[in-house]
Amino acid sequence: MAAAWAAGTHANIPTAVALSWLSNPFTVFPMLYGAYWVGSRVLSLVLPQWEQVPFSLTDLWSQDSALIPLAVGCLLIALTTAFLGRFITQYLWRRHILKKREKHKQRRVETLLASD
Repeated sequence: MAAAWAAGTHANIPTAVALSWLSNPFTVFPMLYGAYWVGSRVLSLVLPQWEQVPFSLTDLWSQDSALIPLAVGCLLIALTTAFLGRFITQYLWRRHILKKREKHKQRRVETLLASD
């Protein structure tokens, strides 16, 4: 994604790729913990300390597993941001179209007034 943006804006592609590889490991853990926190709150679970978070494969679907609150949190965050993104984009697009129509209308009025 960084390389595509860099190519589209004529930026330095190697720098964009290198910075995305550098920053992604630092952002994944806060995002996953945020999703786990949201899922735990929705499921009304008590958050354990990091040393006690059960990430073992043997009890993956047990009541004490971290996978269930993580999955619920990821799903809720994904749905929320998808809906917000859709409505914000729709609002901005409509605003853009209305401004464009207004400019067109203004130019047309000016042209009609100039021709008289």
